[in-house]
Amino acid sequence: MKKDDIILLKAVDHILDGAAGFPVLSDTELELSPDFCDFVKAHLEKVTEGDETKTCEFTEESQMGQYLKTEFSPEGFVDGSRRIANHLYGFLNANPDIPSADLLVSLFRHGGEEYLGILKMNYKSSYTHLTRSEEDGAHANMIIRQEALLPSAGQKLQEAAVISLSDFSICLAERKYEVNGEKVNYLSRLVLECRGPMSTKHQLRAVEKAVQQIDRKYYPEEDLERKLQVKQVLCQELEKRGGIQVEAVKEKLYSSNEEMRREFEETMEEHHLQEAVIAPQNPSTVARIQRQVLTTDTGIELKIPTAQLGENGNVEFITQPDGHITVVIKNISALNGR
Repeated sequence: MKKDDIILLKAVDHILDGAAGFPVLSDTELELSPDFCDFVKAHLEKVTEGDETKTCEFTEESQMGQYLKTEFSPEGFVDGSRRIANHLYGFLNANPDIPSADLLVSLFRHGGEEYLGILKMNYKSSYTHLTRSEEDGAHANMIIRQEALLPSAGQKLQEAAVISLSDFSICLAERKYEVNGEKVNYLSRLVLECRGPMSTKHQLRAVEKAVQQIDRKYYPEEDLERKLQVKQVLCQELEKRGGIQVEAVKEKLYSSNEEMRREFEETMEEHHLQEAVIAPQNPSTVARIQRQVLTTDTGIELKIPTAQLGENGNVEFITQPDGHITVVIKNISALNGR
């Protein structure tokens, strides 16, 4: 969802401070000023467009799902948001590892459909100034620490959910925190009671980790050529299909080694990714795939577009008889410094 296509209808803020021992729930909606709307819509865009988010569905046993499907209504928006905040605070208050936050709940429209935005804005601390007037009329300027600052519009929320009020699908961003002595995704497992596949970011990480673990068994750790080949395959898949097809990665990397191929298949099946096409949307994720960063033992760092590697590229790596590597950059018409 792009922020320019989002129409904010209602919003309310609840304070969920674990140190207080109770939630401070609002009885009234927030004023929808232009600046505030831009702030909320910027966060909604980041949640729905990020590679860290995953698409989930409520389980049949989900109390939250049943409530939203059968009882929640836009007319009772504030009461509904209070119920959600109370439910979340029960877990936050009982488990100190879960960070305190403001819960900014919004009702908005996008593409003709209505959505519920649940933004858990975890507190961060920073410093600001404070001016105090003394009894003699003098002013004393101080630097004080504030412990409950909200994330700015440019920051990405670690915990949030956007729920369609049409099909009740959930776009979810979450982090694991310790609950009853165990690190869990408490938002999906306990608060919302929903499930879904891994996020794009975690899918890509699972594929890369599987390749690294398999290659570590069958290739020397310093095999630069193999590492570059892996990066090229991922980049080519992304440019060719707009996404990384796991089956194609398997064929290109392991077609000549049945044992490696089988290990990769087993790992992908464990993650339910054997038929996946991983399509990252975040520009930073795409840029990481399309760029290879190399560092020499002498401290030189090279940032090379992945497309420039290989037989048809303009960068060549030559291994000398003594084991040293020569890097050749070809077809340069201009060289700029900065």
